[in-house]
Amino acid sequence: MILTDENLHYLLNVVRAKAGTSIETYDGIGGLYQWEITELSRKTAHLNRTSSRQTERKSPVILRLGLNPLKGGSEEYAIRMAAAMEVAELKPVFFKRSDVPFDENMLEKRLDRWFRICLNEVALSGSAYIPEISKPIQFEDLVGSTRPRTIVFYEQADPIQGDVTFTNGEEILALIGPEGGIDDGEAERARKNGCEITSLGDWTLRAQLAAAQVPSWVYSKVK
Repeated sequence: MILTDENLHYLLNVVRAKAGTSIETYDGIGGLYQWEITELSRKTAHLNRTSSRQTERKSPVILRLGLNPLKGGSEEYAIRMAAAMEVAELKPVFFKRSDVPFDENMLEKRLDRWFRICLNEVALSGSAYIPEISKPIQFEDLVGSTRPRTIVFYEQADPIQGDVTFTNGEEILALIGPEGGIDDGEAERARKNGCEITSLGDWTLRAQLAAAQVPSWVYSKVK
């Protein structure tokens, strides 16, 4: 394999690699590959693959996390946590109280940043699975469509933490609203469309902190 792009920059300036260095790469769908750098210059790097293996997901369920893009990009912490914990999909969902406009063209750069954050976090975490970044969708369209078992986190709901359980390998969609939370009408619509409504407990968390807690909350309920 020959590198000439930003990965070459990473090898030279971050890893500070040299000829003979061994590195590991991943393909985003569970594959891990070992390489030896045979030649390295400012223009190109030549790599020889020495081994490969397929890894299993560590996450006990297929978790799809729907969250509202936040003003100023403050959802970054939640994106990093999701990538590190092998969330299968990140779904941008827009609610009534969203302070970011629903505009797919304007969001293109934002979602590209989500993907780059995921690339970096997966590499640091030692995982080999990159979350899928799906197209933005309005909350009412999402809950009105065919979807997996859906948990909606609503701060005024009674926690069902002691009652809800998930089975190993189950597909789950978990939804976190914007900074102002979801409103009563959205909660009722979700309930009428078969969603389970709960909260993360007695604390009122900022949206980015709540979203970051969701993967561990879901995984802890797997029986």
